[in-house]
Amino acid sequence: MPIVLINGFMDNVDAPFFSTDDRTAMSLAVRHLAALGHTRIGHIPGPMTISTAVARLEAFQDAMSARGLAVPTGAVAAACDYTAEAGEEAAERLTPTLTAVVAGNDLLALGLISALARHGRRCPQDVSVVGFNDMPLADRFAPPLTTIRTPQREVGVEAARTLLRGLSGEPAVPRSIELTPRIMIRGSTAEPRTDG
Repeated sequence: MPIVLINGFMDNVDAPFFSTDDRTAMSLAVRHLAALGHTRIGHIPGPMTISTAVARLEAFQDAMSARGLAVPTGAVAAACDYTAEAGEEAAERLTPTLTAVVAGNDLLALGLISALARHGRRCPQDVSVVGFNDMPLADRFAPPLTTIRTPQREVGVEAARTLLRGLSGEPAVPRSIELTPRIMIRGSTAEPRTDG
């Protein structure tokens, strides 16, 4: 029985893998924040038991390094799930000296913004936030969420085509296909404050 893997891989499974290019995605997020003037940038990845969370954390660290930026102590707090509640909990473990955070998905970003508000900190005036996936209504958040738009439909289409080819007995396609993301710049990111 042919299978394909979508947005996550398994070490012991030899199957075509389809996802978003996380390296490019994190580079877009960090480049945007650095261009605004942020240097103290953090990250809330998803659970470290999920391959996409691990890949995005590595991509974040590489993107910071590529721009000559150190990842500050206490700047990474993995969430236990991909929910707003998990984002809120993870936010409590981040160092308060950060001026910007890239979240592993949009719900984690929403939880982060809620945690900031609970501590009297505003987004983006005090902390800029970038999400990941551009989920429906992300542009209706308060503030509208700057996020990475992932080509989920295209990923699904390519995976389905490959699966149908396999079911019809056609030869396998390349091992891995990563589609290109885009950054959607909205109201949750701004220049860092200059008064402290």
